[in-house]
Amino acid sequence: MITVDLKEIKKNFRAAVDYLRSRLDEPIELKGSRARLKRTNAKTAKILLHKLLQLQLEEYRIVIVKSGLIEVHAPKKEKQRNARATQGAKPSAWETIPDL
Repeated sequence: MITVDLKEIKKNFRAAVDYLRSRLDEPIELKGSRARLKRTNAKTAKILLHKLLQLQLEEYRIVIVKSGLIEVHAPKKEKQRNARATQGAKPSAWETIPDL
């Protein structure tokens, strides 16, 4: 039995399950965000999921965690950093006060 964890697909979960149902000749049990495949091996399930992701979700990855568990991972979000000024640091207040 293979368990496919689809929780990171979120809004495309139903489309992924429908795609698997159309390609496999077996019933798929759903429990939460996981789909259980009884007769399919891990390699076949990974290939089918890879084809699905190529068609619809290009940046997602498929990882076989251990025998019997396949996870679909969302792309990692890169942190947005604020743009820095190209000049040096601002002078402190005491440096800008003219000498009297």
